[in-house]
Amino acid sequence: GHSYGELVALAVARGYDLPALLHLSERRGCAILDAAGDDPGRMAAVSAGRETLEALFPPGAGSGVVLANQNSPAQTVISGSTRAVDAALVMLKERGIAARPIEVACAFHSPVVARAEKVFADVLDGIALQPLNPAVSVYSNVTARPYPDKLDEVKRLLASQIVNPVRFVEQIEQMYADGARIFVEVGPARVLTGLIQKILAGRPHHVIATDQKGQPGVPVLLEALGQLAV
Repeated sequence: GHSYGELVALAVARGYDLPALLHLSERRGCAILDAAGDDPGRMAAVSAGRETLEALFPPGAGSGVVLANQNSPAQTVISGSTRAVDAALVMLKERGIAARPIEVACAFHSPVVARAEKVFADVLDGIALQPLNPAVSVYSNVTARPYPDKLDEVKRLLASQIVNPVRFVEQIEQMYADGARIFVEVGPARVLTGLIQKILAGRPHHVIATDQKGQPGVPVLLEALGQLAV
């Protein structure tokens, strides 16, 4: 999963059932919005990779900006307070780096929503998490590695994911190193499809989207199933 999608991935791995997934989805969203407070912050998509932006916004340098979604070698989403992201946009423009604000409810995966981690951890404590299906590896956005077997550690990572960066590039690279060659995007549009194609450019792989913006849903789904059959 990518950010929220990790909740769904854990349900697919039989960590919990559908009612629990719906409950966790609601409580996670409420925890994040409540934590944001008076300044929900902002996010912006930047046409640059992590290494470039880490040089401009070093961790712990006090910029107030974090590299929230490390989406591809050429795209990173920054997140932080409204003032910090606005200042970052000005600085990036001056350096000739393309960046655009994105419409979100608040600054996800940043210190702006830090209080949500403890709140969601308490919610997870009330869930009877089941051992994950050993035939299904769920990769953590936090570590870019498969979730461990210890259920308490699964809950801890899932709660900390709210405020930690989504290390999507590293996650896909690790999946590829572990043998994954066919990637199926389950969700609206084909954003992740495009990101994976950029991450794995020049290497053998297939990426299949199950939805395309502006296209009827059933034919696109059937086409995806046809590609998988082939």
